Amino acid sequence: MITLEQTNDAMRELIQPGIANGKVAYWNACLSIRNDLERNCNQAGVMRSYANRPLPVDRSQLRAELCNAMWRTVNTLYEIEALWHAGTIHFNCGLTFESQSAWRLDMCAAIPGMSMKTVSFALHIFEPFNCMLLSIDCWHQRRISEERDLKPAVYLLAEEQTYFDIARLATDEGMGYSPIVYAACLWLRYRYEHSTKANRSKNAMPEDGCQSHAGLTCYV
Repeated sequence: MITLEQTNDAMRELIQPGIANGKVAYWNACLSIRNDLERNCNQAGVMRSYANRPLPVDRSQLRAELCNAMWRTVNTLYEIEALWHAGTIHFNCGLTFESQSAWRLDMCAAIPGMSMKTVSFALHIFEPFNCMLLSIDCWHQRRISEERDLKPAVYLLAEEQTYFDIARLATDEGMGYSPIVYAACLWLRYRYEHSTKANRSKNAMPEDGCQSHAGLTCYV
């Protein structure tokens, strides 16, 4: 079974030598939409190469570099670049759940194509151990209920329920980890247990039980 310690080690892989680049964190979170982790990591490597230089004028060039990412995703990447350099989007979100929740709403309103999940994931990538927001995707939602609609009100309820589950996991298996670690552990366990045998073989976990998140780092 996947342990909290293994999950914590996987989350720590996001922090690497270098300087965290906020624009890259938004980009890599945006690219997670309808994407698997390996492909997401490969695309993140491409985006890190643009941390300190403009995106190509020809959007089809970037799309080709990203192995034909969805056009709407490519367009959002360009929106993020413009909004970041204009100072409209940022990571000045505080350290409490309340302040980060308010920040999340502002960023969702500012960035076309970014949702509560992807904005939360951007903060997860940028500051994994200070992130109080949870990235609720379809796997977390399946774990909680049959509801498939992740409108904001439903998202917030799922986030609240996940925090209850985090409290139980902390009581049962150990205190002292950040919320994102407990949430990721719940996600990994549920996804692995409920994947089909074919998908489980295709997306086999490494020996330590956790897929590597290192490739999503925003450190450049």
